[in-house]
Amino acid sequence: MTVIPESPAGGLAAKQQGIPPHAQKATFAAGCFWGVEHMYRRRFGNGKGLLDASVGYCGGNSKLPTYRQPFFFFFGLSSGDHIDHCHCAVGVRDRIADLCSLACLAIETDAEAVQVIYDPTIVSYQQLVEFFYSMHDPTTKNRQGADTGTQYRSAVFAHNEEQLRIARSVTDQVSRRWWKAPVTTELNPPDQWQWWTAEAYHQLYLEKNPTGYVCPAQ
Repeated sequence: MTVIPESPAGGLAAKQQGIPPHAQKATFAAGCFWGVEHMYRRRFGNGKGLLDASVGYCGGNSKLPTYRQPFFFFFGLSSGDHIDHCHCAVGVRDRIADLCSLACLAIETDAEAVQVIYDPTIVSYQQLVEFFYSMHDPTTKNRQGADTGTQYRSAVFAHNEEQLRIARSVTDQVSRRWWKAPVTTELNPPDQWQWWTAEAYHQLYLEKNPTGYVCPAQ
């Protein structure tokens, strides 16, 4: 796996001062990354094992995936508007709702993902994977709620072979015990995927905008 420490917005590398050397990373895709980040922070933050988290793009072939795409002229937007997370431009959602999905084309091969830094002496990787399966529907391929597209697919991105082994074991268990429909979650081996940190306005989005878009994961 190649980790890109900083995108144009900065990222985990800019925030890792003070992270203990035994900390580990885990990366998941479960639909809208706003809600996934929010739920991991809420469940494992405040001393329960999560040390940091960032949202980003993962598992595709883009050179530099981003939601800020050059559709301004087409949509008749001003330079101050932005196409925000495929949920349409701020302030003009109703006007371009039918065209909004075009903004996702450039990143369609990448999944919206969350990368967490955690303390394995407090919370285990298995617990993080089990929570991943409990907070979204892994049986709806390329969809979570109304959010549809490959960028909303369910996926686990392993950082090492031990994580991959655990992810496979948990996936097998939840497939048999939790869900009647087939689980569609992708299990990606280490060294076969790339991480890109998302733009700054996506980080901690629901903390900064508590009355904003409510993700299906919520």
